Amino acid sequence: MTTSRFILFRISAESFLADVMTVRQIVPWTSPRPVPNAPPLLEGVVLVSGEAVPVIDIGSQFSSGAGGEVESHPLLMLLESESGAIGLKVDEVRQILPIEMDEIVAAPLFVQGLAGDLLAGIVRRDEAQYLILDLEHILSPETRGEIRRLCDATEATV
Repeated sequence: MTTSRFILFRISAESFLADVMTVRQIVPWTSPRPVPNAPPLLEGVVLVSGEAVPVIDIGSQFSSGAGGEVESHPLLMLLESESGAIGLKVDEVRQILPIEMDEIVAAPLFVQGLAGDLLAGIVRRDEAQYLILDLEHILSPETRGEIRRLCDATEATV
């Protein structure tokens, strides 16, 4: 059996997992610079080590409407994808979990469609169920291209 390590984090009231090998660093939240004409998912751009990094807030895509407000002191989790660095606004980073690959259940097609193909799978641990983000599908190729173009333009003006 193959074991991988995943980072467990919270966005709003939902807990998610991402492969630790995609995590570049976790830093305190700084408000990103807004990008004109950006898609709604793009909160803005931050400069990290001289690189313009798009900051994505997917919390609205997964808000369940249940539970009330969760106290939030967001963090910026920098992830490395095939198309470059992505900053993900997260509310809490909890721990690193070893996960056997056969524990991962594919997200049902119906759920994948609703979530915009953001989910790679689901893992159940004790009474909790965790959603595994599919980093490569957080953004469509068209949106990624548009964001990259906007980031390059923003980087040139900074």
